[in-house]
Amino acid sequence: LWDDPGEAKGVASIRIDALPSAPGSSTSDLVPWKDANVVESTAELTNGSKGLLVVVRSSDDTEYRLEIPQLYGDVTSVKAVPKAKRLLIRLQKTTGYLYKKNVEAWPLPQKKV
Repeated sequence: LWDDPGEAKGVASIRIDALPSAPGSSTSDLVPWKDANVVESTAELTNGSKGLLVVVRSSDDTEYRLEIPQLYGDVTSVKAVPKAKRLLIRLQKTTGYLYKKNVEAWPLPQKKV
């Protein structure tokens, strides 16, 4: 879930509530975050602070990756905040006089049909 209120603080969030079933699993359902047995989650900026990579590892060594090669604007930092029921990815947009448009709400990603 994408959340960007477009406030002057310039903080946007990605919320991950579930992960795909492990490869080779008999089900194709999503696994709720609280049941996924996550042992590590990291987020880092890529592509000169214009992209994002999130890596999540579960206790059975399954690795999940979310890669966004090009964000809608400039970001100065990113932080993964694991919670009991979800993972929050907090993006700090670049702010300042030259970046007034950057702190406005970025467009929501479109669902593929």
